[in-house]
Amino acid sequence: MNCPDPTHAVNRRESDAIRAAREYGIDLSLTDYLPSLTALERLERHDQALELIRAAGAAGREHYGFDPRSAQTPERPAQSWRRTPQ
Repeated sequence: MNCPDPTHAVNRRESDAIRAAREYGIDLSLTDYLPSLTALERLERHDQALELIRAAGAAGREHYGFDPRSAQTPERPAQSWRRTPQ
């Protein structure tokens, strides 16, 4: 894949919002780069990011011994949200 040319966006006419963002220090190179990818390249990047997120989740579960997103943890047992009859 080709890397974006950082001067490409500077050479074309910029809106006030884009100019303000650039002057603020925001890197806008991906706004030119990502649309230049093919659909297959974008899907491959998505799959790589998803694989990274899943690996991070597995590492967290291995480290902590539980899924921190679940309601039940060793320190906080599962709670029943059903009301008890009166």
